[in-house]
Amino acid sequence: MSWSFIYQLTFAAARIQLFVLANATVPSRFPAALSGHAPLEAAFLPVLTRMFSTRHRATFWANMLFL
Repeated sequence: MSWSFIYQLTFAAARIQLFVLANATVPSRFPAALSGHAPLEAAFLPVLTRMFSTRHRATFWANMLFL
């Protein structure tokens, strides 16, 4: 079980939506960031941080191979 999942269990329903929108990879953010209408961090940071936040070594090394 992931620590972020356990952390999310402590949230109220309204806070879960805010947490997901703040930390999830949202596909519509990529074109907005590339065209200059949104910050690059909002689009690309969740992708990079999710690559490194895993419990399993095999998943980590697969992500490193992809990267």
